[in-house]
Amino acid sequence: MTSLLMLTLGLQSSQTQTWYGPVRVEFNVPVVGNPYDGQDNDVIAIFDGPSPERRIAFFDQDRWVVQFLAKKPGAYRVRLQRNGRGVANTDQRINVPGTPLAKGFIRVDKAKNRFRFDDGSPYFPIGHNFGWHLQSHNLEDHFRLMANSGINWTRIWANGWDSKNPYVLREGRPRQVNTMDPVTLENWDRWVSLAESNQIRFQFVLFHHGLFSTQVNPNWNDHPWNRVNGGFLRRPHDFFTDAYAKRLTRNWLRYAVARWGHSRSIMAWELFNEVEWVDPIHIDKQPETVVAWHKEMAQYLRSIDPYGRLVTTSSEMEIKGLYDSMDYYQPHAYPQDVRARLAEQRLPQTKPLFFGEIGGARFEAKAEPMIVRDSLWVSTLAGHPGAAAYWYWDRMWDLRMYPIYRRFVDLIQPLGLAGDHSFRPVSATMETENRGDLVLAMGKGWGETTKFELDVPQGATPANLGQISSYLQSQTSGGNSRLFSRPLTLRSNQKEPGNFVLQVGSVAKAGANLRISVNGRQVVNQTWRAQSEDRTLDQDFTVPLPAGPVTIVIGNQGADWLTINRIVFPGLGEGIIQAMQDGQRTIGRVTQAAGATVGGRMTIKGLSGLRQGTIALHDLDSTASANVPFNATAEGGTFVSPYRDFFFVLGSQDANLRKGGSR
Repeated sequence: MTSLLMLTLGLQSSQTQTWYGPVRVEFNVPVVGNPYDGQDNDVIAIFDGPSPERRIAFFDQDRWVVQFLAKKPGAYRVRLQRNGRGVANTDQRINVPGTPLAKGFIRVDKAKNRFRFDDGSPYFPIGHNFGWHLQSHNLEDHFRLMANSGINWTRIWANGWDSKNPYVLREGRPRQVNTMDPVTLENWDRWVSLAESNQIRFQFVLFHHGLFSTQVNPNWNDHPWNRVNGGFLRRPHDFFTDAYAKRLTRNWLRYAVARWGHSRSIMAWELFNEVEWVDPIHIDKQPETVVAWHKEMAQYLRSIDPYGRLVTTSSEMEIKGLYDSMDYYQPHAYPQDVRARLAEQRLPQTKPLFFGEIGGARFEAKAEPMIVRDSLWVSTLAGHPGAAAYWYWDRMWDLRMYPIYRRFVDLIQPLGLAGDHSFRPVSATMETENRGDLVLAMGKGWGETTKFELDVPQGATPANLGQISSYLQSQTSGGNSRLFSRPLTLRSNQKEPGNFVLQVGSVAKAGANLRISVNGRQVVNQTWRAQSEDRTLDQDFTVPLPAGPVTIVIGNQGADWLTINRIVFPGLGEGIIQAMQDGQRTIGRVTQAAGATVGGRMTIKGLSGLRQGTIALHDLDSTASANVPFNATAEGGTFVSPYRDFFFVLGSQDANLRKGGSR
């Protein structure tokens, strides 16, 4: 354990902090032993001056280097210490400039359960993932495009296939397991520099699940620490318990802190991507091993990072104790209905939560823009402390979806949602003169259904649909019957006859049996027999519905699960409203149903201030750079909109929106 571990940081309190620098200091001294091992070479720089400090030195090619940010500017004397002893002839004099760095590092504002900078100003993450470099895209151009679209956040993996894991090299180049690749380390210099120059903060993902998985995106067979490849670990489980593996892990964390820890572009150290898929949890069902590892490594990071940066991980929320040692929650989701999943998410009171990855369960190019738009708007209007982050950065580029971000930022930024956040989600309903088909998609993927009855359309809200799994488990057999313990009942009042449609997406290899009844009469009884693999169907089941009251019961009496892609009710689609209020202002989004005629009258209930006056409507389908609203007159909560998908504002801040926001 290094002498630096004795530092007490305390930078996560409500106090503000100013930083000066950075200053790079180099030392040409002989190297003894492994320069990438903190036990062989515990090399520390001692700074004496206006604010005495210690910093870990890192080895770069042929010298030791320190990147120094200071709490106070001025003249400093700096010298090296190796393994507790001074290194001769290393004294230097440096001067830290007196210009303070803007904003500083990102903290959790515990009073508001949101994020803020060191200077106290708020931070609201808006962005998408950028896990690794795709050779088809110019990296510099892509980051510049992100910045120009108002993006201030991304998430980057330390993976081997684009040379960002110092222990895992491409093309099978041999290397001792306890050393790091200089080319990989230089690659990270480029990523950090790009983030800095474009004012984008990112989560530095230190490990990903595939490295320690034999089933889910498995990379274990190629891992150099795997014993069959000449390594020292017998199975993925051992990574979390083996003393030498922990030593190498700490060396990587130590090196990352030393070389890039001074960069304010790094929002947080993310210990793992989707750790629920590593073998100890997914196969061995021993999450306590992984939880203990997280606690140990989070404690180590906090002990060596002099800037007190946030620490997190990403996983499902059900792993008991995993987030106890993290600064904020980072779930991921790929549901049939993004809107329903995000609206249903309950926000913890103890620390922030926003989605580090979000995407649809299926890819249809024409549907992706709405998935991106829903991810941004629904999470924000549900009160999340950061916008849900779309995963597919290649699709953002290829499908040219960046105007969606620009539009979102220009409308949201002037409202100050990242700051005091006195806005609170409110419940509102709407009725429209024009109707289309009502399309239902479930918001929960694999998981337990907690909502079994819906009155349609009024009960078909995103929050309710978010409690229903798209996996219709067998109610009679299998170990997962508890996840969908009884049939789904849907009740509607059909104004006229029409066709109800249910689309089955896929069926488990063990088989399934879909049963649908209408008003007590069974109309579908479809059995799929067992096969060698799960199968994809995308098969529609169409059922005529009579006019008047209708009760539909959907169940599965087969051997295993089937998935429901969507359910369509004829003529019941009005639209969805999501809104927030802060006492003076009301903001919200309305999405009218597909197939409905746009331009008819609509009535919104439950929002104060809408009964009489002017309401500004901003077209979200538009990619125009200017935010010129359509001003509608509300009378008794009723008004006419020319837009299918729009953002509305009531209150004094709308004048700012007409001018357009700035980044």
